[in-house]
Amino acid sequence: MKPCQFDKLADLSDLFCALIGGRPENLEEINAFLVHNPLNLLLSKHDVEKILTYSGYFAEEQIDSIYALLPVEVAIKKKSKNYFIS
Repeated sequence: MKPCQFDKLADLSDLFCALIGGRPENLEEINAFLVHNPLNLLLSKHDVEKILTYSGYFAEEQIDSIYALLPVEVAIKKKSKNYFIS
């Protein structure tokens, strides 16, 4: 896993990297994240991989469910939180 620190979240890929704790280098690292995350009810490791490579999107029917499962705040720097509103 490649570490990532952001000053701000610019896109969905950055958000997922912050949630995962870095930029995964393989599908096993993505799967390890999903095993303990409620997003695994809606997304597969291949879905997350597509999001991280900027080629994924959410179907309109999924958007509300995905945002409901995302945390209200995400750490983007040490001792810092980025607050976002959906």
